[in-house]
Amino acid sequence: NLCSKKFLLNNKLQNFNYVYTNTRIKISTNNFILTLEDVKNSISEYLNISKTVLFKNTTITKYNLNKLEKYLYTNIHGQNHIFTKILPLIKQNLIGLKTKNKPIGSWILCGPSGTGKTELAKILAKQLFGSEKELIRFDMSEYMEKHSLSRLIGSPPGYIGYSEGGQLTEQVYKKPNSILLFDEIEKAHPDIYNIMLQILDEGRLTDTTGKLIDFSNTIILLTSNLGCPKNYDLYLKNKTYLSELDLKEIEKNIILQIHNYFKPELLNRLTNILIFYPLNINALTLIFNKFIKELKIKLYLNKLNIIIHINKKLKYFLIKLTYNPLYGARPLKRILELIFDKSISDLLLTYNKNYFIKYKYILYYFLNNYYKLNFNIYSL
Repeated sequence: NLCSKKFLLNNKLQNFNYVYTNTRIKISTNNFILTLEDVKNSISEYLNISKTVLFKNTTITKYNLNKLEKYLYTNIHGQNHIFTKILPLIKQNLIGLKTKNKPIGSWILCGPSGTGKTELAKILAKQLFGSEKELIRFDMSEYMEKHSLSRLIGSPPGYIGYSEGGQLTEQVYKKPNSILLFDEIEKAHPDIYNIMLQILDEGRLTDTTGKLIDFSNTIILLTSNLGCPKNYDLYLKNKTYLSELDLKEIEKNIILQIHNYFKPELLNRLTNILIFYPLNINALTLIFNKFIKELKIKLYLNKLNIIIHINKKLKYFLIKLTYNPLYGARPLKRILELIFDKSISDLLLTYNKNYFIKYKYILYYFLNNYYKLNFNIYSL
């Protein structure tokens, strides 16, 4: 589809020699040799399509799929049951067994805030289509009014913005291989659900200018918080974790609310309803380790010789302190940023940054006997 005659003509590829010539002149002035990668970069930039999508082959595709699977399991924790439902359908698409003229897949992601719904969309965009820029996100709280439908597919003739096209249709036209994320879909006006029917069923949509937009190479994700408990005290009671029975009951309530709120014709066109479970202590521990690993990478990239060491007592204290099934990983992330990012920033601003580039230092974080956070710095 990407290199079909119609698509190339629409993107005026017949004038590509201009881009090619400019690239060649630019490179020749710097005494470099024009390579195949330079041509690929020029085509990718001109068509506004990721290079990995334009020039992928079977080997790279299999490699990307294996990389995606590993990346999901190492970056989203506590939701392994979700991956077993998404990955098989993506494999079918790569082999060529996907239903013709339909999106690659369409799921509604339900569950509490901070459990990895948006992170899943970002990872799919990066690993499948080459960059997080291939994620097209819509906050549906901005489309609560009836007239907001025209913002998605374009204004009708005679109205301001008619020639500009819609926010949804234009972005998909420019990026035919992308992830579409409709965040908090329950907040959108009901008329918007009607255009979803055609996209999910036929994989196409006509905007107000008469242009036919192809959605067959997209993955569509809807997120919702419908049915999520607003207070987990009833489930926890004297416990510090949610049991399997609690999770099943929560999942049952969410599915019931989803079926009561959305029309059957919309739900029947979706691939599946995926329930994200509230995070437990084990998942938060893995997220804690991931955050510290990312912080160490930041320090390394900034050429700072700072080694971070965290006392186990402090680690588990922070995890238990921020554990709340209602809010997911966000409270933990906030407190970690407040403690580690702030302390390191203050340290670098107080003292000369060059000291931390030339010499090695250890930052040791710990809890004292009065449960107050302290940290010591040692030079190596």
